Amino acid sequence: MGKAKKIVFVFGNRLEESDSIAPRVADRLRGKFSDIEFRETDEPADLLEAKSRETWILDAADGIQKVTLIEGAEKLLAAGAPVSLHDFDLQFELQLLQKIGALGKLKIIAIPCGYNIEKAAAEAGAILAKNK
Repeated sequence: MGKAKKIVFVFGNRLEESDSIAPRVADRLRGKFSDIEFRETDEPADLLEAKSRETWILDAADGIQKVTLIEGAEKLLAAGAPVSLHDFDLQFELQLLQKIGALGKLKIIAIPCGYNIEKAAAEAGAILAKNK
């Protein structure tokens, strides 16, 4: 039996230019990683389906200058931390799910809002390749 694919949950809204960067990056990365499934969602509850030791998310973020790997929901809005996911409701739900132990180790690939799409895909791809 082969190794299960890693799931990267992709948040964002293709219809909103300001919130469509993560799905557009996922489009560029699909097919480049045979061991990764990019699953678009807008429901944090979908994260519970992964049943994995690691939960991966791709989403837009404010307060960063380049694509950044954030490990753990507590780093999102901690005092002094400049990073926040584009959708505050997602941040809150991630922190709650992690606190109650419903998620494995949380890894978020955060993309700056308004970032160059090709540069974002290259940087996100490099993070995924490094964390196989």
